This record gives sequence, structure tokens and C-alpha cells, in this order.
Amino acid sequence: MSLWIYGINSVSAVLDNRPRDVKELLFVKSRDEKKDSDRLSLLRQRAQKNGIRISEQFEEEALERIKNRTGVNHQRIFAFINPVKVPSLNDVINEGKEKKDRVFLVLDGITDIHNLGAIIRTAVGFNVEAIIVPKDRNASITADVYKTSSGAVEYIKICEEVNLVRSIGILKENNFWIYGFEAEGTQDINKADLKGNVCCVIGGEDSGIRRLLKDNCDMVLRIPMSSKAHSLNASVSAGVVMYEVQRQRL
Repeated sequence: MSLWIYGINSVSAVLDNRPRDVKELLFVKSRDEKKDSDRLSLLRQRAQKNGIRISEQFEEEALERIKNRTGVNHQRIFAFINPVKVPSLNDVINEGKEKKDRVFLVLDGITDIHNLGAIIRTAVGFNVEAIIVPKDRNASITADVYKTSSGAVEYIKICEEVNLVRSIGILKENNFWIYGFEAEGTQDINKADLKGNVCCVIGGEDSGIRRLLKDNCDMVLRIPMSSKAHSLNASVSAGVVMYEVQRQRL
């Protein structure tokens, strides 16, 4: 199903990667006749070059058209796009068979859209190849996820799988080591060898990693931290994990 996204970076990312999937750009007019910024002007030029429909409305009309999305920092630009294609895990694994030191990420029940967007943005920054999420019990890719990720959704493969236990089983068959991360882990993350093909499993904000999934990890690690704080936000935890994986490869 097509969706409206907003924000300069989000719209620019889709234009960079798949301009044919952009159906329309909607520019928000200013009542004080404020001119487009240089970045907005560039988006307008790129849309014209690619034959994309361009429309303009005042903010109230624009928000009404996209179902009253109030309170968003739209930066005076919306885009109506086809959703990004969702590859299968098997396809992603097979496409990169020749790669070494591959990094995948499994998200088990990340329901907060801002956490999901932040994790995606960090994953792109730390060279994670793919993110695997469950079809249920997880936030979906929405306009807010696009904005929070600053358009990074367009730069990483996101696989939706019915059974995460089966998914990590497939990864193991393809020479991946599976590491879960929780406060009760058996070893500090900085003392584990995270080189080679690895898949990191991050649990949901409240429930953590589900028991069966945790039991199928090769090891459950913890982030060493002060006793004054019992846990970290899911996106912060994911960021620490991805940084440590990247650090060990430098």
C-alpha cells in the first residue's frame, strides 16, 4: 500500500534510490510567501526531471489530505510513494554469498516507531547489511519511521519473517553466529569475539528477547554498565551493540 512520507532527507532518499516509485511531491506553501530553501528547490528540480507530479497546498489543506497528520516536522515537503520492497531472508543471504564479515540484526518485538527508526539509521551508519523483523509484534515501516531514520530505510534490506527461530536457524546454516543481548547475559559484549558473520538479536522495549529465540542464540551477552541503571532504551542498546561489532572489525 502506498504511503505519504515527509521531511527533506526522507524524500531525498527515495528519489536517490527509486524515483519511479515516487508518485507525487506535495510542497507546503507558506502564507508569508516564503521561498523554497535550496534543498527544497533541488527536490522540485529532481521531481521535474523524473516526470513526477508536483502539487502545492497550504499546511492545513496538506495535512487534511494526508489524514490530519498534525504535529509533524514536515519541512514543507511530502511524497506519496510505493513502499520499499521487502526481500526474503534467503534472497538476502544468497545475494551476498561472496561477502565476508557480514552483520545482520534481528529485532524481536520493537513496537515503538521512533526506536525502530533510530535503530535503522544507526544500522546503516555501522554497515549492517540487513534487519530481520517479525511480521507480527513489531512496528511497521511508516512515515514516522522514515523521518526518524532520516530516510535510512532506503539504504538497508529489511526482511519480514513469520518465524524468527526458523530465521536464525537459516542463518546458522549459512555460517552466522547468533548473539542475543540482555542485561542478564553471561558475558560482557567487549569480551566476546564478534568478528566473522554475526547476527545480533535485540529484544523488545518491555519484554526483551522471547524465551525460545533466546534459547536458540549461540550466546547471550550483556552491556556492562553502572548498577544505578538497570537497562537501556532499545535503540540505545542496539547502537552500543552495533558500535562494538564495528569496532572489533577496524
